[in-house]
Amino acid sequence: MYPPGEVRGVFVVGLGLLVAGCAEGAAPPFEARDAGSDASLDARDADAVDGDAADTSADTGGDVTLDVAGDAADAPLDAPADSPTDVGADVAAEAAVDGAVDASADHAVADASAPASIGVYQYDAVAAYGLVDPKAAAWHPSGDYALVLNATDAVYRYDPVARSLTKIASVGATVSWRAVSFVAGGATAVLLGNVASAPEGRVYLYDHAAGTVALMAGQSFAGGSYEALAVAPEGGAARLLGQKPNGGGYLAYVWPFDPASGRGSPAATATSAGCTDLGWATDAFGAPAQPIACGTNGGELLHVDGSGAFVVEPASVGNTARLSARPQGDYALAVGWSSGSLFRFERGVWQTAPSIVPVLDATFAVSFATDGRRALVLGGLSGTEGTLFEYRHALYDRADIVSVSIPNLNAAPYAVSDAIQLHAAAWRPGCEGGILVGGSSTLSYQKALVIRFAVTNGIACPN
Repeated sequence: MYPPGEVRGVFVVGLGLLVAGCAEGAAPPFEARDAGSDASLDARDADAVDGDAADTSADTGGDVTLDVAGDAADAPLDAPADSPTDVGADVAAEAAVDGAVDASADHAVADASAPASIGVYQYDAVAAYGLVDPKAAAWHPSGDYALVLNATDAVYRYDPVARSLTKIASVGATVSWRAVSFVAGGATAVLLGNVASAPEGRVYLYDHAAGTVALMAGQSFAGGSYEALAVAPEGGAARLLGQKPNGGGYLAYVWPFDPASGRGSPAATATSAGCTDLGWATDAFGAPAQPIACGTNGGELLHVDGSGAFVVEPASVGNTARLSARPQGDYALAVGWSSGSLFRFERGVWQTAPSIVPVLDATFAVSFATDGRRALVLGGLSGTEGTLFEYRHALYDRADIVSVSIPNLNAAPYAVSDAIQLHAAAWRPGCEGGILVGGSSTLSYQKALVIRFAVTNGIACPN
C-alpha cells in the first residue's frame, strides 16, 4: 500500500501521509543473506554485517585468532597526533569532502537551518553491467562524476550526463571494498579495502588528475579491517577507523589520516562489538568529536571526545553498523539494523531512549545531503519495494520521517528476484539528487543496483 495522494510515473513517488502499509512494523524486516549458507543474516554473524559474501569480505568474527600484543591498543591518542591534519596546502573549503553546497548560478542555495518540505523522489535505474553488489559511492566535489566501488576488485566512474558507468581500475579479486571519500579539495579520493586471508586492511588512493588508483604503501593494517574515513566539516582533519578481533571482543582504532603521509598515532580501545563507521560532530563542549557505531557481533555506540578519549554509551543497543554526520558538524544519525532504531549523537550524547528514538523497520544505512537539510535512510527489499525513508533536519519524531521507497523493484529494469541491500546513498554536491548503490553478493544470488535519484520539488541537479 502506498501513501494517499501518491503520483506514479515510471519511477516517481509522491509523498503524503503514511498509511498502514508503510507504518512502523507493517512490512517484514529485511534479512540480509549470508553468502556461505544463503540463510538469513544472524545478528551474531560478523561476515554478513554489511551483507558481504563470506568469500569476498574480511572475516572479522571468531574464526580469526590474532595476537594483538604490542599494538599499544590502550594507549590514548596524544595531543600532537590529535591535532587537525592538513590534507593539502591548497584545500578549498567549498570543494571539500564535507559536501559544501555549490553556490553557482546553476544552483539555488537553501536555508540549511530550516526544515525542508517533504521530498518527492524520482528513481531511474542505471545499467550496471559487470558490477556485483556495489558497496560505496562518492561524488567528486565538482559534481562532475562519482566513483562507485564494486563488492570486490573493480572501481567504476559514473557519468551523470551519459548516466553510465565505466570501469577505471582493478585491484584484485581478493580485495573487498568498504568505503570511498574525496579529500584534498577533490584532488584525491581515499578508498578503503580489506583482504580476508590473511586479514588485512588496505588504503588505495585515486588521483583525480590522472584517473588512476594505486595502493598506498606502508598503510596496511595487519590482522584487522579498515571501516570508514571521516573528514572534518571544514575539510582539514581526517580520521580513519579500523577494527581488529581481540579475544571474545574487538579493538577499535582511530588514526589521524593524511593522504600524503598516511596514518598518525592511533587511539584504541576494547569494544564488545566490532566498530564499523564513524563521523564528525561536536562534543558537549563544542569541541570536535567522532561518533562511532559498532555492529559486528553485537552493538555498541561510543565517541572520541575533544581530548581524544573514548566515551562509551552505557545503554544497550542492537547491531548499529552505519552512521552519517550532518555536514554542518552539529550532530550525527546512526541506524540500528537489528532494531530499526535511528539513534542521534548530539552535543556529546547518544540519544537511545525508546521513548525518543524513531524506529524505521528494515533499515541499514543513512546518508545526509550535502546541504544537511535531508537524509536518506536505506534498507533492503520489502515486498516489491526498495526500503527508503526521508529524514528532514530538525524533525526527529517518527511521524515526520516518511517513506520514499523505490516502487516495483521486482519489475524491469531492476528485476530483483531475491533479497537485496541498499548500501549507500551518495548525494551530489550542490543539488538534491545523486545515486544509490547496492545489491546482493550471496552465493545463490548475484545482483547489482545503481539507481539515480532526484528530489523533483527540491534543488535540481544540472543533468
